[in-house]
Amino acid sequence: MMHSLNKLLSGNEDGAVIATDFEQEWTLAEQTSPVICLVDYTDLIVSGNQAGRITLYNPKNNNPPNSFQAHANAVLCLEKYSCGLISGCADGCIRVWTNTGNLIQTIGNAHKDGVLCLCVDQDMVLSAGADGVIKVWVWNMSHLEHSATMSEHVGPIWCMQKSLCQLRTAGLDEKIITWDFEAFQSPTVVPPAA
Repeated sequence: MMHSLNKLLSGNEDGAVIATDFEQEWTLAEQTSPVICLVDYTDLIVSGNQAGRITLYNPKNNNPPNSFQAHANAVLCLEKYSCGLISGCADGCIRVWTNTGNLIQTIGNAHKDGVLCLCVDQDMVLSAGADGVIKVWVWNMSHLEHSATMSEHVGPIWCMQKSLCQLRTAGLDEKIITWDFEAFQSPTVVPPAA
């Protein structure tokens, strides 16, 4: 489930996406594979599924959704950026797309065993993977370049949250780590509960 300022989104195992803007509800059932991730992109709702497809829906018109094969394996995470979308895949690949679904860049082997989450900032993208590593990517024109690697987790990192000057990560190792977003130094580690 995903909540933005003006929509609540839910993806289902049967491939349906349910969206509400709190005045009207839409059921968007175009996929045949379980929905794994969702992102609200202005007037579009974007989903990634287990079969590696990305689907762009516009719930306010009756046009069929734009669906395309984005990856060979499951799309595990999606994020929007100013000019389009970024997707992370179970095979460790990151792809950068226009907002109409045209491929701009593929970063093969960005992570071992899968990209589990993405976080977009104005001038950088952070990715976290099943390998327990966070990678920092910076924009060079319209392409991402690897800038830094951070590792403090042991095992998969399932979520990231960026605030003004910090990045928080949580992983399967039951740690919540706060990183200084400016310097990427001196992480504060919250150990697992006893």
